[in-house]
Amino acid sequence: MKKILLTCLLAGFFQLNCFLHHANVSGDFYGAKNLVSLNFGDKARSLPIKIEFDTREKNFIFEKLRKKGQNIKVDPNLVEGYYSEEIISNFRSSKLFNHNPDANIKVRIYSTIEEVRDPVLTRIPNIITLGLFPAITRTYGRVEFELFDDKTNTILKSFKYPIHHRMFLTAGAFVLGPILPMFSNRFDHSQNERTYAIMRVAFQQFEIDLHDTLQNNEALLAKFTVEKPSVFAFLPFQPEKPPETEVYPILYSELEAAFVARGLKLVERKELHKVFEEITFSQTGLTENSRNKIGTMLNADRVIIVSDLKYVPAQNARPMELGFSVRCVDVKTGRIIWTEPSKYQSYEKLPLHSHVNSAIFPFISELRMRGEI
Repeated sequence: MKKILLTCLLAGFFQLNCFLHHANVSGDFYGAKNLVSLNFGDKARSLPIKIEFDTREKNFIFEKLRKKGQNIKVDPNLVEGYYSEEIISNFRSSKLFNHNPDANIKVRIYSTIEEVRDPVLTRIPNIITLGLFPAITRTYGRVEFELFDDKTNTILKSFKYPIHHRMFLTAGAFVLGPILPMFSNRFDHSQNERTYAIMRVAFQQFEIDLHDTLQNNEALLAKFTVEKPSVFAFLPFQPEKPPETEVYPILYSELEAAFVARGLKLVERKELHKVFEEITFSQTGLTENSRNKIGTMLNADRVIIVSDLKYVPAQNARPMELGFSVRCVDVKTGRIIWTEPSKYQSYEKLPLHSHVNSAIFPFISELRMRGEI
């Protein structure tokens, strides 16, 4: 009796901590279809691109599934597989692509999970066999890659991939989990419902399809160019109320350092201060006259403006708060190139520099994720 109980406990332990994932693009025979090896010695090598991956849809995905009749409980980690930053890592490690913020072509990535199927039929044999037979949760979604021409503001081509993902909850994953991913990136092993396999298979298929397309499309290949690097004027900012601490100068310096570290070409501070007093703002931002002055006097193509500054020191049980919003504006047209807010709170007693850096990090990461810097 003790042996049976021990066996049940061990099987339960292995099952609860081992998830085996398998993902494939629908139509490729569950991943068994041989993928053509890329020949990087040809004309399509090292394409300059920018990447845009907006993951904000995942905040509404549970409501979307509910409206479609998916009333089962969906673990957030299961959803994360369709919005994983693994896709960005794949682009940056690929020999076919060269990430460049001044590239003309932007690859826009859209991803969504459309259906989740609970392991209703497989749960019973999973219990009877003490986890040897897998309980299989299935998800269906889609990953789309869109080639966008920044110069003409047009979509050149789209690549859409339906995704089929299976998650095996089984004691066997404890043995097979570390082995199968060594032979195929369609498999992944984790201790929760999150997986990188979905984005890996989508990227691999896109890489192959784009490579093959460019071999027969000289006009599309010619679009992958690098524009002259833009010059940015990062305007000094002033809070509405005089600061009681050095938080705003620190914030400006750290943002400036972060932009430079990401390769942005900034106008020197001393040059900015010479014309800053001549720049006027309207309620909506820079006036047309001010933009023209910046373009003429500083040779700047774009302006970076910080607004909505808010700093509240920690008091008693209240956390320290730091908030700001940053937008980038085209000098010639006044078009907003990108905008990103940041809100930060902390109860920890840290140096002000540490708090500022903690507030900046997710802000820079989001811009990097969207391919803006």
